[in-house]
Amino acid sequence: MKFEIDGHIVKESVDAVDLPELLENSLRQLASQNRRLSEIRIDNVPVYTDVLSYVKRAEMTIEYIQLLTVSVHQYVMDLSKQVKEYLPNLIAGIRGITDQFYGEVTNETWSYLIEIIEGMNWLSQSMHTIDEEIKHTSKPIFKVNIESHMLANMREHFETINTALENQDYVTVADIFKYELTALFEELLSQLQEVPESYV
Repeated sequence: MKFEIDGHIVKESVDAVDLPELLENSLRQLASQNRRLSEIRIDNVPVYTDVLSYVKRAEMTIEYIQLLTVSVHQYVMDLSKQVKEYLPNLIAGIRGITDQFYGEVTNETWSYLIEIIEGMNWLSQSMHTIDEEIKHTSKPIFKVNIESHMLANMREHFETINTALENQDYVTVADIFKYELTALFEELLSQLQEVPESYV
């Protein structure tokens, strides 16, 4: 199978056994060039699962593997756009769960809380990635360093929510969601909306 990066053939023939090392070396080289992996395609089909397992299952039929990359700046912009599109849903979800914690906490409340926490974890990981990657780009994105500010506040609020949940203090949980996290995420959304569309 052929191995390509951004349309350039890196290796004409790759065995599945050699693929992990080739991928690792390629990703290291891309990082040194301030490029990030955008997508992996196998025979022009995007692969989002474990690539190595996929290759082992279909090795005999695979003609080529493509790595598609973007600049660090574009990577940050793409991730910022995903965050910008997701935040209104997260804010609405937080408002919904706040009412549940002020009222009677049911099994549905706990299921909803798990979804909210998963969303906040994704947001936290995304903002951490943006915070780390932005160091590799010279173009400013936000007027202030919202990434570090937000991450520190999220960690603090997560700890407080966890303690309140352990103590079954549901009013404190609701208050943090309503007054702290909603305001924090609205601030982030406001910052993202000020970024010109050409950037995001």
